[in-house]
Amino acid sequence: MTTPSSWRVRALPLALFAAGACSSSGPELFRDGAGSAAFAIAVDADVTALEYVVRRSSGDVVESESLSAEAANALRLSLDLPAAEGYSIALTAHTADGQTCTGSSRFDVSPNVHVDVDVTLECSGGSGAIVSGNLVSCPNVSIASLATTLDVGASLVLATRVDGTLAAAPTWTASAGEIVAEDGTTRFTCTAPGDVELSLSVSAADCSLSDSVVVTCRTPSTVSACDGLGSNCHIVDESSAEAHECHELGHGGDEAACAEGRAACIDTCGTAICTELASLCHDVDPGDGPLHECHELGHGGDATACFARGRECFDLCTRAHYEPVTLNFAARVGDAPFACGSSYDDVGSTEVTVEPQDFRFFVHDIRLITADATEVPVEIDERSPWQARGTALLDFEDATGACLSGDAAHVPPGEYTGIAFRIGVPEAANHGDPAVQPTPLAAGTMTWGWLSGYKFLRAELGSEAGGGVLHLGSAACSGDPAAGSVTCSRPNRADVVLAAFDAASDVIVADIGAIFAGTDLAASTLCHSAGASCEPMFDSLGVDLASGASAAGQTVFRVAQ
Repeated sequence: MTTPSSWRVRALPLALFAAGACSSSGPELFRDGAGSAAFAIAVDADVTALEYVVRRSSGDVVESESLSAEAANALRLSLDLPAAEGYSIALTAHTADGQTCTGSSRFDVSPNVHVDVDVTLECSGGSGAIVSGNLVSCPNVSIASLATTLDVGASLVLATRVDGTLAAAPTWTASAGEIVAEDGTTRFTCTAPGDVELSLSVSAADCSLSDSVVVTCRTPSTVSACDGLGSNCHIVDESSAEAHECHELGHGGDEAACAEGRAACIDTCGTAICTELASLCHDVDPGDGPLHECHELGHGGDATACFARGRECFDLCTRAHYEPVTLNFAARVGDAPFACGSSYDDVGSTEVTVEPQDFRFFVHDIRLITADATEVPVEIDERSPWQARGTALLDFEDATGACLSGDAAHVPPGEYTGIAFRIGVPEAANHGDPAVQPTPLAAGTMTWGWLSGYKFLRAELGSEAGGGVLHLGSAACSGDPAAGSVTCSRPNRADVVLAAFDAASDVIVADIGAIFAGTDLAASTLCHSAGASCEPMFDSLGVDLASGASAAGQTVFRVAQ
């Protein structure tokens, strides 16, 4: 190789919340403050094959692969890495004239830092080449939480959540409807019924970032005199006896009473909402954009205007106070770390030796629990490919995947002592057409089909003479998924509650060995969400086999440090 090859390292934004490799570390869910890098390697045309190995500072392999390409084409690879020091990449290039060239280099991944990287390749024929590039770690950018259902003619403010520095303003596009940017605020308006994909794109240094969310535009129902009284006056219910009466009036649904009292309630609740917004939005006002607009709305003191946008601004400013949360999950077989290719003794009711073959599950409805047992919902960001529509996929089985982590969930500030979550996909998303769903809900090995929905959990252990398989999902489903009328008499969603949990220091252990503790793994034992063989597996997850309801006594999930 007589001429220098070149490679360019470019970091992409951190993906959703958790992917997993079959490794002892397990995936991290909602890791705060992480960065990432992705690599695009372009080499000279005389390179016909490329092998790479990326390692952590500990020496553990993050990812490795052998790539081949036509002589005239550039080789490219991409991977994601969390922010850390001491990574290394080793390259082996094979040339058309039969030479083998090798080299390696160390690099760090840090948020918003550019690092020059050089790899010197020594070739078997005596010639050498320098592979040069730069490393750019991009900020995390996502769409801030917004309403996903909107009446035709209604609007919502489009906002971003950014961890880092952007080189340019975000660009919004919509598959339908109307987007208008004015005075630093971008609004989307529904113009016709149907699903609309809102897409965000932005440039930051050498990074190209994007995110998307689907909003459903619906035909507005008949206007009621009670509209808005319940939701808007709820915000300020405790501000006065009059506001409380207006709140109750709105929920009461008495059209005649609402019509008579509406004007007075708009004045009472609108005035109180102005006061609330002026205070709530003050600390999160960046000086422009939607939060600033809501802050100024509060100080403007226009009761009618505050009532009209009260719920929207209250939710926007409340979420701006949310803090990122880090949840760490780890897969185990008993007390031993879960790893592909490893074997484990004394597993199952007949205590046989097994090897993991699959372990993946969805989680949703995550709540942190306060000392007084109040459950506070955790807001999951929309980030492909690991989370969408309030659902996230934890994947421990893919031996080639990297553990992706991200600042991808937020929760109101507070002191929390426990955690709760549900295994599976929420019913509202369980019967959508997998062919058009975003990842991780897209069609694949985690779906039964449109009617029956998703496989909430896949757990498989193999033994010399058999093994165990559990594919958990809703059962006894009927109806028309295209019309949205599916019902499943056995939902089969486990509701897991773990006490004495500190997100700052604790790990949530998912023990695949516990799933099969009561199962004879010396024979082939299969459970596809129905049948007598499922009973011990369902019991371990805390699901009643007969009804599909969540039950007490799960043994699969536990807290560890």
